[in-house]
Amino acid sequence: MNPIRPVENSTSYGEPAAETFRNCVQEGKGYPMEGLARMTKRWIMQPALLMLATGLLACGMPAAQAADETTALELGDIKLVVPATWKREEPSNKLRLGQLKVQPVEGDTEPAELVISFFNGDGGGGPANVKRWIGQFAADGRTVKASQGTSKQGEYIITEISGTYNQPIGPPVAGKTKAVPGSKSLGVILTVPQKGNYFLKLTGPEKTVTAAAEKFRQSFGADGASEADYPLPE
Repeated sequence: MNPIRPVENSTSYGEPAAETFRNCVQEGKGYPMEGLARMTKRWIMQPALLMLATGLLACGMPAAQAADETTALELGDIKLVVPATWKREEPSNKLRLGQLKVQPVEGDTEPAELVISFFNGDGGGGPANVKRWIGQFAADGRTVKASQGTSKQGEYIITEISGTYNQPIGPPVAGKTKAVPGSKSLGVILTVPQKGNYFLKLTGPEKTVTAAAEKFRQSFGADGASEADYPLPE
C-alpha cells in the first residue's frame, strides 16, 4: 500500500485517509509506518485527523507480529515454546500432562488438539506406540510416514498420519470412537535422558495440522532437515 498523499491541488488528507483507514480495517491490511510518520507530523495541530492517524497506527500493527509471539511451557522435564495463539486448556483426563487447542485455518471448522503425556518410564517404547497411533486411523486411504531425529531435549521419533481418524469419545477406558475423515496426526516420542519418554500428539483437521507442523517441530527443538526415516513396525 502506498503512503497517503494529498488530493491534487489540495493539502487535505481527510477523506483519502479515512478511506484508507476503512480499507485497512475491512481488509485486515497493515499500514506503512513511514506514511504514518509523515501524516502525523502534518496533522499534529489537527486533533480530529490526529485521532485518525492513531487509528491507522493501530491498524498498521503487523499481523505477523502477533503470529510470532510465543509462550514457554514447562511440563515435567521438558520445555515447549508454542505460538501464543495455541491456547492451553485443562487436561480432559488424568493421563494428560498438558493440553492445547490450535485454532482452525481457513477452510476448517474444527480446531486441532495438542496433547502431552508422560507415564514415568518408556510408556511402551517407540515401535509399540507408533503401531498404536497408526491403528487409530482407518486402513482405507491412510498415509503414514515416520522419521527420527535429535533435539537438545533428547532423541525423538515423529509420525505423520493422514486419513480417517477414529477419534476417542468419552473416557479412554470406554474405548468408544467416531470416524472423522480428512484428519491428520503428528505424534512425537521424545526420549529425555534418565527420565523417560514424553509423548506429544497433535491431531485435527488435515489442513490445520499441516499448517501447524513447522511450529510443532520447533516447539520441542526438532530439526526436520536432519531427520532420517524410521522403520515402520510390522
